[in-house]
Amino acid sequence: MVTDTDYVNEEATKKVKEAGIPVVDDNRSGLMHNKFINNR
Repeated sequence: MVTDTDYVNEEATKKVKEAGIPVVDDNRSGLMHNKFINNR
């Protein structure tokens, strides 16, 4: 999952990580509108 840097430490994001789903942040200050998920 790709998320804004601002949300990387949110509770929901932490739960996604705990479920074993890789999470990366966009490493920038502006908000992005794109949402991506890879369903393998």
